[in-house]
Amino acid sequence: MIAFAVVATIALSDRPNVELSQQRNLSIPEFTATSLLSGNDVTQQVFKKEQYKLLNVWASWCGICKREHEELLQLAELGVVIIGLNYRDNNQAAREYLSSKRNPYTE
Repeated sequence: MIAFAVVATIALSDRPNVELSQQRNLSIPEFTATSLLSGNDVTQQVFKKEQYKLLNVWASWCGICKREHEELLQLAELGVVIIGLNYRDNNQAAREYLSSKRNPYTE
């Protein structure tokens, strides 16, 4: 036990001090995507408003996505703006999933 503490102390002692990151204005790269539900173009402008947003990458076949879906619905009900990025999915399957499970996404 003492040997572990000594090794851990030595291993961690040469790590540089970590500074807290300062809040910075970062640009979002330009992009255009098609909304799964409306068919309208979605651009980087969706992130330009002064409100925080949650970007969630999901797919109808994704097990982790299915487990987190209820939490996303709860966040949406609390007023959190959630933008969903449907990734490597069949559009029809994604639409059916959102139709049957409710849609937490703003875009």
